[in-house]
Amino acid sequence: MELAVDTGRLIDALSGKGGEVDESAGYGGGREFPELEGSLFLTVGTLVGTQSSQERRPDGTFTDDRFGSGFTVLRSNPELAVPSVWETLGTIVDVESEEIAGHGCSIVRPDRYVSAVADDQATVDRVTVELVAALSVAR
Repeated sequence: MELAVDTGRLIDALSGKGGEVDESAGYGGGREFPELEGSLFLTVGTLVGTQSSQERRPDGTFTDDRFGSGFTVLRSNPELAVPSVWETLGTIVDVESEEIAGHGCSIVRPDRYVSAVADDQATVDRVTVELVAALSVAR
């Protein structure tokens, strides 16, 4: 409830309806992003269910500046082949290993939460099949 009230105050302040902007009212302003459970999380791991990193890269961009509007595969291991279906599901971005906690690849949902991590080809392939099946059922 506290988050809803703080967010309402922030919206009012930013829309010019009054009040002062309290930067701590929303996520990223000192408030932690919630860790999610269930709902299209296809593996377990320390990143799964958390929001993807939004770290500033050496070139001045943020990690998620390169994401599209769909799913994103963050790949740090070029030996992991990303199935061609990902070309229609979203974006494939090559990253440094430390950007995804040392994993070979990370699957990020459109809402920027990590759906899966993989360190071997079998897991990449399994997660792809499960995601395509889940999306087909949802239609």
